[in-house]
Amino acid sequence: MQTDELKKMLKDDQFYVIPGVFDCLGALIAQKTGFKAVSITGNGLAGSFLGLPDSAMLSAREVVDFSRNIAGAVNIPVIGDADTGYGDPITVMRTVKEFEAAGIAAVHIEDQEKRGSYYTGTKRLVPTAQHSDKIKAAVYAKRDPDFCVIARTDALRTDGMDEALRRIKAYQEAGADAVFVVGISSLADIRQISQTVSVPLIINANAGDPIAQISPAEIHAAGAKFIFYPSLLRAAVVKCMSDMLDSLYQSGSAGIDSARVTSSAEINELLSLPGYQDLERRFKSD
Repeated sequence: MQTDELKKMLKDDQFYVIPGVFDCLGALIAQKTGFKAVSITGNGLAGSFLGLPDSAMLSAREVVDFSRNIAGAVNIPVIGDADTGYGDPITVMRTVKEFEAAGIAAVHIEDQEKRGSYYTGTKRLVPTAQHSDKIKAAVYAKRDPDFCVIARTDALRTDGMDEALRRIKAYQEAGADAVFVVGISSLADIRQISQTVSVPLIINANAGDPIAQISPAEIHAAGAKFIFYPSLLRAAVVKCMSDMLDSLYQSGSAGIDSARVTSSAEINELLSLPGYQDLERRFKSD
């Protein structure tokens, strides 16, 4: 579960870049690369496992089951996407317990009325008090004291800075271990928010976002603790698969340039096949 490790990360003086993953392979590659934690993206799960947009298509049970597989594949902390909590505060309590049992180190719960960060149209937020009650319930429900409840708000991009600051204050008072603020576009935003919060600040960035062009050192100095890159792997995978399949379709040949693909041996190494083969030999009778 690695809850203690994630808690240490939130409390130390370092800054962490955390990639968003949506399957076990992505999590394994992130771990092998050296990342200290990964964050599961619900948007990526919806697309990868269902072939559907992130607009309330995934059930809580599906997300927990997918997350369990990812957490079981790696030895670094995995942060789960608990969406809106999937219901009222009592339901949120069950949601937290299920994620805990799945080996997830933390979850973030958002205050959007409609699920799905990339859903087009006007986004509406639930009342502050209503979301605060969910955060209180989530904190109450956790059994591991190191399991982290992260309160996410989209208020900055829907209602502006003043509303975002008001909600952040309420959510940290409700017991959130960290706040995740979506819509930050500048160091000035980070500085203003970090001066208000007394818990770690998490932000996110996607390719092309202004904040993605700023160095991690500057982002950390401004007051952020984690930065998520939720859509980077999804975008890269879709582009790579599209290009590769288009090339295969056009040529009709399996003679793919080896420089463009990972070898079977490398994939087997990533999946720890040699270790499992050793175990098979160890526990196989002659």
